[in-house]
Formats: sequence, structure tokens, C-alpha cells
Amino acid sequence: MPPRVKLYVGAPESSSLNWEDETGLLHTFSEPFVRFSRLQHSPDISAVPITPDLPSTSSPHPEWRSLPLERQHLATGLSQGHGWQAESQGASFFALSEIDSFMEDLSQKASQGNFNSSTESVEQILSQFYEESYARHEDIVSSQIAAASDFGTSFTTDHNSFNTTEASLELSTSYMRQDIPASGPLSNLKDLPNAAYLHSIQPQVMTVNIIVGIISLPPPRLIRTRRGTNVELIEALVGDGTKSGFGISFWLPSSPSADGGLRSSVEALRPQDVVLMRNVALSSFRGRVYGQSLRKGWTKVHLLYRNRVDHTDIGGCYRSADLKPGGIEHPQIEKTRAVREWVLRFVGAPISQGKGKVRVLDRSESLPPDTQ
Repeated sequence: MPPRVKLYVGAPESSSLNWEDETGLLHTFSEPFVRFSRLQHSPDISAVPITPDLPSTSSPHPEWRSLPLERQHLATGLSQGHGWQAESQGASFFALSEIDSFMEDLSQKASQGNFNSSTESVEQILSQFYEESYARHEDIVSSQIAAASDFGTSFTTDHNSFNTTEASLELSTSYMRQDIPASGPLSNLKDLPNAAYLHSIQPQVMTVNIIVGIISLPPPRLIRTRRGTNVELIEALVGDGTKSGFGISFWLPSSPSADGGLRSSVEALRPQDVVLMRNVALSSFRGRVYGQSLRKGWTKVHLLYRNRVDHTDIGGCYRSADLKPGGIEHPQIEKTRAVREWVLRFVGAPISQGKGKVRVLDRSESLPPDTQ
């Protein structure tokens, strides 16, 4: 029996439709939609006249409109109003796991006159991304690295001077599997600057500290670069309740000793984990923002909370009791609590299969706008 796909959609807002303008009506489906639905290309019926009162009987399907997705963000108690300059707002994210959505955007731009995009394949786009991202990873020097707080408070929370305090030291150490790390200034995903801003500050590279939930973590990709080296790439798709769909590329060398323990930290993660990621470099690809690791162990990943499947499962720095509402008031704990609540609601839960094996329930990697 062939698989069945259900699409849950809602009516668009009336402000997004112009009923008098029919020049934007489409007659065929875009290439990503055709591939996804396994349809054959429909002939262009633009030459077939359609009377205003009666539907055309020659058309295989009605004319339709394609509306761009504008993600809405849920307000949380941790969302900060920073008063950005307009040119720095509105970051769109790039993620390898959402390449089909990216290709559909390119197809739409091609239909509007950017014909260069229409001739590029998925393989060409991925190859270009690999080369650009790996080149940045290898060529960035320490003098170019700057934290988001160095650019003012626009891209960080109000807790810019956060360090480990007595509140975190009061936590019982009987359950800790590692020391609780101090995050430093934290950034919400919705507050990350757009690609234009990142381009404007070059050659400086902005780094951020984020507390996020893991949405998906595909197996490593083995990449052979033009420099003749073999490296592995792991992309973590993450969200934090203010926004989701942020891709973070971890470039891992063949020698585990050269990454400062990053490989073991990343490979041990799974969906629903709440993690602290420090010194994540922000880069852009074709107008979209993504994160990537820095060389020589600069980028650190710490497991803060895990929804353990059984008593043998390894947990994070915090227990559920530490994250209960009304508990310890601390910026890092408050952010971890908010991300935990979001990730438990919207990301597939791991289940135990016995003998230390864990399986993650399959869910869509791309979350609906009202979860972001």
C-alpha cells in the first residue's frame, strides 16, 4: 500500500490576497512540490482562455496562488525587545535538512526573473555550501572572532554579565554527571542578525551562546574537500521556543583529539535534548543564516537536560526538579526551563528499546509557525 500524506493547512489572511490582480495565478506546480507528490509535470495552460463565470474544462486543475511563508513567533517571558535597526532584522535560516524548502524558494525566485537559480540542482547547491562553510571553518583566525556582546546588547539577552552565581552553586551535586557550565551572554534564536548584517561586519565573525533543544540530528556526512582532506559534517537542527529551524554545522576532523571533545559531545546528543552551545559562529549562505563550529575546540556543547527513558539513561546537568516553575531563579535555569517546556511539546520523544538502546519517534523536522 503506498504511503499516505496528510497536509494540514489553514486559510490565508485576507490582507495577503489581492483578488483583483490575477497576473500571479499559477498553472503548474513547482519542482519541489512535484517531486514530493510524485506528480508528472502538467502542461502550461496559460494559453487556454478561462471565462470569469465558468471554470475551464480544459484545465487539469484550477489556477492557484503561492503565498510565501512568514513565520510567526510566540512571545515568551524571555523574549527581549532590543530595538534593532531595521536593516539587521528578519534573519532567515538555512539548514541542510530543509534543502527541499530552500530549493522551492529558489524556484519561486526563478519564476520572478532570477533565471540563474532555475538551472541549479540540489547537488550543486550542496557542493557550494560544503565548500563555503568548510573554507570559513578552516580560515577563520582568532583575531576575527567576536562575541555578540561585543556588538552591544542588540543580539543578546539582558543578562550580559552572567556568570556562575551562588544560586547555581546551591544545586545539589549528588546527581551531577558534570559541572554546570556558565553560559555567558545568551542569545535567543529570534534575535540573531540577518545575512546582510553578518556581511557588513566582515572580516569579523560573530559568535553566540545559545540554549536550544535538539529537533533532529542526522548521521554524519563524509565530505571530501577540494583541499584533499576527508572530514565529517554533522548538522544539528535546533529551536528554542522563540524560533526553530536553525541549522548548526559541526565540522569534525578525522582525528578526534583535534576537536577538543566536540565529536563525542555532539554524537551523544539526540532529539529532545536541551543543550548549551558556546561560541557558535554565525555564517550566511545565499541570504540565509546558519551556525557552525570553530576549530581547535573553541565551540563547546554541554547537555543541560535530557528526558531520560529509563534509570540507566544518562541525564544532563539539571534534573526535572531544578526546572519546575517557581524553583531556583537564575537566567540560565530560566532559559533551560523555557526550552525544555517547548521541546517536550513539539519534538518527538525518545523511547527505550531495552539493553541501552533508544529509538526516537519520527516527526517532521520543520515545525509549524505557531510553535516558533
